[in-house]
Amino acid sequence: METLERGKNVRGKSAKKSRWTRARKITLAVSVTVCLSLVGGYGWRWWGPTPYATVWRFAHHRSDTARDDLDSNGNPIQGTYFWYQPHAVVSPNGRWALFTSNWEKTLGDALSSETESGAGLYRTDVFIVALSAGSFTDDPLITAGTIVRAVHITELRSRVDVLRVRYGLATFAWTDPGLGPGSVVRATHLTQLRTALDQTYQAAGQPTPSFTDTIAAGVTIIRGVHLQELRDAVVALEGS
Repeated sequence: METLERGKNVRGKSAKKSRWTRARKITLAVSVTVCLSLVGGYGWRWWGPTPYATVWRFAHHRSDTARDDLDSNGNPIQGTYFWYQPHAVVSPNGRWALFTSNWEKTLGDALSSETESGAGLYRTDVFIVALSAGSFTDDPLITAGTIVRAVHITELRSRVDVLRVRYGLATFAWTDPGLGPGSVVRATHLTQLRTALDQTYQAAGQPTPSFTDTIAAGVTIIRGVHLQELRDAVVALEGS
C-alpha cells in the first residue's frame, strides 16, 4: 500500500487550506489489458497498427470529471471539466507516477479565481504514487528445492537493464538474448549478470555487492544462493 502525496494546486497556485482533508491511501492493484480506443462510428480499434500494446493499471485516480455549472434553465451542463481530468504522467526513471484528481470532489472548494464560470467548483490536487518493479518468479528461492529456470535469468536481465539506463549505461549485451522456457542456464548467464550489476553499482557511486563462489563453466554448480544474491542486489539498488 502506497501513500498518495498531496502537492500544490494543479493550476500552479498554492492551496489556501493548510490541512490535507480526507487524505487517503490506495492499494496498487496491477492488471493488464489490451490497448483499445473507441473511434467514433467505427467501434473499438487498436492503438497503433498492430495489437501489441498493454496498459498497466496500478491505481484509481478517483477524480469526478463531471462539470459543476448549470445552463440558463438551471439544468446541469453535460460534459467534463478539463481540470478535473487526471492527466497522468510517469517519471523518466519509471519509479513515480503523477496525476491530478479532485478525489471525488472531497478536497474542498476551488479558489474563486479558478472556477471558470462555475464549471469546476472543487479543488484539484496533484498526487504521486511510488511504483515498484514487481516480484520475481519463485520468490523466495528455496535451497535444494527450486530448479533454476530461464525465467529467473530473464527477469534479472530486464531489471538490471532498467537500472543501467537509469544510471546512464547502455543495456548489456547478453549471451543468448532469446533465452526462454526449456533453455539451459549456463555459468556465463550468471557471470554476465554479476558484471552488469557491478558496472551499474559503480555508475551509481555505490560499493559493488559481494557474491558467493566464483562461477566457472563446467565446475560450479548453479545454486539458489547465486540467484538470490543477484535479486537482493537489484532490489537494493532499485530502492536507493
